[in-house]
Amino acid sequence: MTNTVTYYLRYDLDENRNVIIQNESFDYMITDIMNKSCGLKLTLIDRFGIVNSKTDDIVNEFVHDCKERDENRYCPYLYDDDYEMFPIVLKNFISGLLKVLKTPYEGDFDVFNSKTVFRVDIPSEYVSDEKREEFLGLGPDYLIAQFSQNVIVENVLPAFYLNLFNRGKLSEKSLDTNLRKYKIGLH
Repeated sequence: MTNTVTYYLRYDLDENRNVIIQNESFDYMITDIMNKSCGLKLTLIDRFGIVNSKTDDIVNEFVHDCKERDENRYCPYLYDDDYEMFPIVLKNFISGLLKVLKTPYEGDFDVFNSKTVFRVDIPSEYVSDEKREEFLGLGPDYLIAQFSQNVIVENVLPAFYLNLFNRGKLSEKSLDTNLRKYKIGLH
């Protein structure tokens, strides 16, 4: 059995609903823990002192996938830098997740495989009108080939993990839960 470190992450949101981490030395602590051979369990606490187990479960599965780099699940952390960039990736994922939890059915893109579909909102600064026309004209294409790592972490992965949670497949590792097998297209 592996030792697990629990880290209480205090956060607030700015006017654009982006996460502001209030813990001192957050970057150092998260990087240090991710580089150790122990597990990491995050407990997110908002400015009112409220903890949401659904959010924690999703974030902790994301962290686990980043640490394990399991080939049966799209690895959301592609850097080979001893987790130096991980605090930024984690903040972006949490920001995206909190946005998706507030408005889960918005978005112009359908992400799907043979068994499930979920919607994703990708801001216009990431998808030009030309790219939207390409999606309409050519039809769906494999998701991973279409967007940068930032778009996937901030917009697609939060909706993906929420979809897995809602279907009871959050910790399952299979072709059905591998984001590389999904396609994306405008609906």
